[in-house]
Amino acid sequence: MIINDINLAMKFADKISQLSKGKIEKVSKPQNFFDKKLFMHICGLEMT
Repeated sequence: MIINDINLAMKFADKISQLSKGKIEKVSKPQNFFDKKLFMHICGLEMT
């Protein structure tokens, strides 16, 4: 399934892939999904 809603993916997925510009950056289990630096890179957002 392809979904852009992180909350739904976290709830229902066995594994989550993070993509950036058509490239797979990370594949992980939902509990290991969040990586602040990678998330900022992919989304182009500053986070504190």
